[in-house]
Amino acid sequence: MTTTPEFPDWTPCPPGMLQNLAGDLRRQHQWQRLRRNSGIAALVLVGCLTAWTLFPRSRESNYGGVTCTEVKQATPSYLARELTSTWMQQIDEHLRHCPRCQKYVDDCRKHPEMLDSFAQPSAAAAQSNHPSAVRTALLTRLLQKSIVLSELGSRHLQ
Repeated sequence: MTTTPEFPDWTPCPPGMLQNLAGDLRRQHQWQRLRRNSGIAALVLVGCLTAWTLFPRSRESNYGGVTCTEVKQATPSYLARELTSTWMQQIDEHLRHCPRCQKYVDDCRKHPEMLDSFAQPSAAAAQSNHPSAVRTALLTRLLQKSIVLSELGSRHLQ
């Protein structure tokens, strides 16, 4: 046992003990970094999920220059073949690529009453003499017609 006058109880470390202590210290620091970075990653993930939930992407497709909403609004005129050839071609192109709109148009072909409920005010509202019901029915019908007409007009100008 080697001693020094300042530290009479001091003995040299066995071989490899300092390397083991240094390795243990490195592992502790790695775990600390991992825990800190995991916490940051978890916060970023929660933030992304929250943003994705609060601000969902538009799930409306735009094929052939026509959106799903435009196809649904123009379906009565499309099925009646009352649209211009350009507008019909654009809707046909959209339907080739959009399974949701294909299903909607097919359902409207199979069940024409779906179109009647879209294009006409409800029977109860039409028969009601209450001013708000009549006003709502008229505004609904005018809005539907104006949407189709505005789309037709904008297609001619392009």
